Amino acid sequence: MKKIGIRLSALVLSVCLFTGCSIANTAGGESEADRKNAGGEVVSGSVAAEDDGGLDVRNQDYRENSNCHYTIVEDKEGNSYIAQSDLAGKKIKKIRFDIDAIEWVTDEWFYYTTVRDVDILWRMPVKKTERGEKLLTERKEKVLEGCSEEVYYATDLYVITDVWINGNWVLCKYNCKTEKRTELVKVKEEDDEAQVLWGVWYPLMWQGKLFFERRDKLCLLDPEDGEVSPLHTFDSSEGDWREHYILEDYGLKGDELYYKTENDNVYRLNCSTQKSECVLGRAEFREEVRRLPYGDIEDICFEFMWLDQDRIYFSFTIEWTERDKTTGKKAVCLKDELFSAALSDLAQLRHEDKLVDYLAKKGERKPECRSMGGILGGWDGVIAAIYHPKENVSEKRYVIYDIRTEEIMDGEEKGIWEKKYEDIFCGQRL
Repeated sequence: MKKIGIRLSALVLSVCLFTGCSIANTAGGESEADRKNAGGEVVSGSVAAEDDGGLDVRNQDYRENSNCHYTIVEDKEGNSYIAQSDLAGKKIKKIRFDIDAIEWVTDEWFYYTTVRDVDILWRMPVKKTERGEKLLTERKEKVLEGCSEEVYYATDLYVITDVWINGNWVLCKYNCKTEKRTELVKVKEEDDEAQVLWGVWYPLMWQGKLFFERRDKLCLLDPEDGEVSPLHTFDSSEGDWREHYILEDYGLKGDELYYKTENDNVYRLNCSTQKSECVLGRAEFREEVRRLPYGDIEDICFEFMWLDQDRIYFSFTIEWTERDKTTGKKAVCLKDELFSAALSDLAQLRHEDKLVDYLAKKGERKPECRSMGGILGGWDGVIAAIYHPKENVSEKRYVIYDIRTEEIMDGEEKGIWEKKYEDIFCGQRL
């Protein structure tokens, strides 16, 4: 399974309120923002070790190095460009060249793919000057052909990505200096393919190792020496790996990995002891949701979960039918609901009513189908949401909710773009 649909998880989700389907991440005006997140992070075959440019365990946004942050933005004409800013968010300049996605940024190299050649990984040098950091676009070089559109990890000298080999995607390490490609996970059929776990803007790592799911196992990969070690074997109660990958959402807090599976149960895995337990069940969630005052709830869809600070958040879409007070006709109602629980007391679910009530108050209410705003995701103390105002359903409004202060920031797309949350909403076309 590809990172498209994984990086955030993260973050555009529950857009079923507007389109009738659920999207798992931010659909950024940056095309790479379509990748999964699936779950906020709180920190959030063996080969010989090489001099590979140094292990990077910074848990840092893959689009930034120690000096600058890079984002793909789409202008009014639909053309993409790179927006360079400092780490405080101050915009520096726009850089234009053929680009589809930023794959990774180090202090020395800028890895990317192009619109023209999506199966080719490119990179260009990053030069430090008195005026700041400069991308040497005229010195771009081809890194690897036949690879996927996702780099899961990179340093100045090597990348870890999927390569198309004998009809399957194979997780590989490619040394840019020696041009040596090493298969990290042997794949004989599609069921053998590895899925790397991602946080919001970087891979999920524990003690310098990457997590990946394969068949019925969760494993750790040391990117330096390529060593793979099993971490947990899923049992049948957690899901059936023969149908699809078992993990849907996840988040890491210290040594503990929290994950939701296809059966809508939430588990906690201690990475040190390798012990896993179910900490919240599907029945508990549904019982809590049905206590909400919406009459006969016809459907409850567990959308996703994420970790933030010392709490875990759960988003649901609920559906019920009610009669319009004016016309007397029945209308299908859709609404996102949000609950959370302290990691220290998961049995006590708390309804995050301030945000969902705000969306319900502001959101559209068409006679035939009433949808009242959608939760997009959350991290670093904020939750993102979007809605169509009832007085003008063709308009989109963007919401940032501060979970500490309970302050709600509501604005138009342009206004949000000028703030530090622009990556969430960039390119939303709901």
